[in-house]
Amino acid sequence: MRTRKTLMKESIYIETSVVSYYVSKPSRDIIVLAHQQITSEWWTKAVKRFDVYISSVHNIDYLVTWNCVHLANGEIIKKLLKINEKLSIKTPVICTPEELMEV
Repeated sequence: MRTRKTLMKESIYIETSVVSYYVSKPSRDIIVLAHQQITSEWWTKAVKRFDVYISSVHNIDYLVTWNCVHLANGEIIKKLLKINEKLSIKTPVICTPEELMEV
């Protein structure tokens, strides 16, 4: 007997720093301005790719953020993975919009 694999759409949670870059006035700081531009480009593409942008329910696949100090940070992610593994909790992929963009 053949089994059919159920395809599920991936979910995404967009952390508030991404939204703040998207809606704020263009910055004079070149790095912040670059993040704003990338966020704008990513958001435009994301609208076409995702049905649901914000999900605070279980099984989040991606957490998108510009907060590289507290979230998209290798050391923080490593600690979070360790804690969640002990608790049997799925850890979302934590990344910036730049990292999530298609190449």
